[in-house]
Amino acid sequence: MMAVYGLLKLDKQVIPVYEGQYDVRVLMNAVKTMMGNREISIDKMIGKLLMNTGLK
Repeated sequence: MMAVYGLLKLDKQVIPVYEGQYDVRVLMNAVKTMMGNREISIDKMIGKLLMNTGLK
């Protein structure tokens, strides 16, 4: 947005972008929802988050 507004010489304020996909709390809530809102351990949650990545 900053680049486009600058190139077009628009005097508009750039709205902040919510980066929830990088927030651990949002990711943990997503995993909990995927698991049917049942209680699971943090280790299992992190394992689910890292499944099919090069980090596990």
